[in-house]
Amino acid sequence: MSTTKSKRPSAFPPSHRCPVHDLALSPDGRCMRCGSESRGVRPGTEPLLEPTSLRTKLLRGLVAACFLGAAFALAGRTEGAGSGQRALVVDRGAEPPPPAEPVAPEPAAPPAPSAANQAQQQREARARARAEVPIVLYGTSWCGACRQARSYMRAHGIAFTDLDVETDQAARATYRRLNPAHTVPTLQVGGSVLRGFNPDTFEQALASAAQARLR
Repeated sequence: MSTTKSKRPSAFPPSHRCPVHDLALSPDGRCMRCGSESRGVRPGTEPLLEPTSLRTKLLRGLVAACFLGAAFALAGRTEGAGSGQRALVVDRGAEPPPPAEPVAPEPAAPPAPSAANQAQQQREARARARAEVPIVLYGTSWCGACRQARSYMRAHGIAFTDLDVETDQAARATYRRLNPAHTVPTLQVGGSVLRGFNPDTFEQALASAAQARLR
């Protein structure tokens, strides 16, 4: 009696088995051993599918790597463009306004003088002009009218020049030219010549001479 066990019939029919290695084919019709280039084909038989060469596998891997690199590069460029645009918008919004040019303040106009100040200034101007009028008295020591004229002018603070026509020859010559009647006192008030002394006449002549100096 033989002890050799009989083989169980395979579930895969011969059309689904490798004729070289007697292995079941994969769903895509390939044999696991026939796919390697390191294994040759048994003489006298032909494999069901030709094995893939190493060069073909390398080319396929290189093509796949190129596609992946291009996809990553495109995605990075799109993201970078979006972020750059956002940054540009932020930068434009953050720009400070240009500094304003300094404006020089206009000089303040001097205050207009009031009516009271104007009147005060006019009085002061008339007083200065009155004090600047030259007055010369030609008289003698014994003349009463001469003494009256001297007393009036001194009492009112009016400066004058007192000349004695009896003792001063130059004063006597000028006195005779100004007053041919040779009467005393003779007063020269600015450009006016008064023969005798009268306070009102004297003040009128002094005011006219002062007004002439203000013009």
